Amino acid sequence: MTLQLMTPASAVFAGKLLFNLGLGAGLTLLTVGLYAIFINGFVVQTLSIFLLTIALGSIGLAVASTIIAAIIARANTKGTLYPVLSFPILLPLLMTVINATRLAADGAPLAEAKGEFQILISYIVVVTTVSSLLFEYIWKD
Repeated sequence: MTLQLMTPASAVFAGKLLFNLGLGAGLTLLTVGLYAIFINGFVVQTLSIFLLTIALGSIGLAVASTIIAAIIARANTKGTLYPVLSFPILLPLLMTVINATRLAADGAPLAEAKGEFQILISYIVVVTTVSSLLFEYIWKD
């Protein structure tokens, strides 16, 4: 309650988002490193597509997870609510990241993945904008 009185909702949202971005970046680096060590058959042909996909996918996941977690924190039944809420919100992100990763593994040129990157950037912008607008309502309610 004190945090609600002393801090604007936008600052709390920014703090939660920055934490999720840092956590997501760390987990992504760890996962990609372990995957590269233990999976011998997976070779990335186009490293630029792969790195951009990993970065944009992590940002999109962090932004979407921040607002979903805020919504669930206000709910009375928290047990199974996260998977139910997050699946339709994260599905476009996951499908796009999978397609872009496939392009990176197949050795497609960077120009061929332009559409996937446009979708990822659009997703990040839309979810960030909607989240920042809705967070104040979720925070105060």
